[in-house]
Amino acid sequence: MKFSPGGEFLGVAAVGNGLARPYGNVFGPDGLLYVSSFRTNQILRFNAQTGEFVDVFASDNNNGFGMRGGLNGPNGLLFGPDGSLYVAIEGTANDAAGNLVFPNEQNGFKSQVLRYGPEQVKGLVPTTTPEVFIDQPTLLAESFGFVSLLGLAFAPDEQSIFVSDFAGGIREYDLAGNLLNVLSTNYTGTSPSNNFIGSLTFGVGSTANNLYVIGFDFANENIGSVLEFGEVQGNSASFVGRTFTNRSLRRPIGVAAAVPEPSTIAGVSLGLGALGARWVRKRR
Repeated sequence: MKFSPGGEFLGVAAVGNGLARPYGNVFGPDGLLYVSSFRTNQILRFNAQTGEFVDVFASDNNNGFGMRGGLNGPNGLLFGPDGSLYVAIEGTANDAAGNLVFPNEQNGFKSQVLRYGPEQVKGLVPTTTPEVFIDQPTLLAESFGFVSLLGLAFAPDEQSIFVSDFAGGIREYDLAGNLLNVLSTNYTGTSPSNNFIGSLTFGVGSTANNLYVIGFDFANENIGSVLEFGEVQGNSASFVGRTFTNRSLRRPIGVAAAVPEPSTIAGVSLGLGALGARWVRKRR
């Protein structure tokens, strides 16, 4: 869907052609809109102006049934400064009856961050074999017993990449895929955490170095919160940032930075039109 900065509905941006549970979207260097289709294990491309379907950029190469080391359950999308496309995947597939399944790690179905290089984005090299940029990490202490990589954001200096885990926590990696740091998102202070985490973004203007992530408390009517890490400061043991909680936020998954206004929290708008939130059904 398309909305004006004031929340006015402007029309459908992209629809159809197999698009199912579009959990991630990003504009590419080619001017096209890339959308991850979670349930069909695809990344689809649309004309950013007309919404017309262009093509299937990448898939699991197995009609949605998943492929070892492939595009299994794509979530967040992010283009790097060199034109590479980074994709967070959950490691899911479909069974013969069309049900969502979570194959085990031993069968090669992992939650990872994949990378499609610039040549693949340009169509010069097939997208059948993406690079595994980040392999499935170990469980975080606060997690609910699984790993589900979801959101992606580059640091302002573009020297590291931050990855949110739906099960809890944010991991920071260098551009070689090495783990640098972990930030706890357990704002409920429970063990394990009672909150699931969505996508993340850096602020703008005076808050450009602050990291924001959206989450919700599944033990408290799924009320949502925006978490702020000032200057990306935090630790892996407990959440030490700031929170903005509002009962109007229910199971929020997506967040995007907007132009700062006096009525916003540290430069992140929270109105339905400006939040950039994606409301989804239970993911697991």
